[in-house]
Parts: sequence; C-alpha cells; structure tokens
Amino acid sequence: MMADIQHHGLDIFSPYKVGNLALPRLHELAAAINRIREGQWQ
Repeated sequence: MMADIQHHGLDIFSPYKVGNLALPRLHELAAAINRIREGQWQ
C-alpha cells in the first residue's frame, strides 16, 4: 500500500483528486490501531 501511495499519491483513496490529503505520522497510526484493539475487548 505504501508503494502505491508513493507512486500515485494519496488521491488513490478518493474517487476524485482533492489535493488536500496528508499522510498520518506513524505513531498516530499506531495509536489509532491501539484504540481500536482496546475497544474490541470492552
């Protein structure tokens, strides 16, 4: 997925080009995944 993003840009996630998308920092992505995992056990 990261190779696709580097090659085509973040616009591959949108049905049309918006030009205002930004990649999250790695620790932000890890924190979001951690919150999802914690929510499944409650």
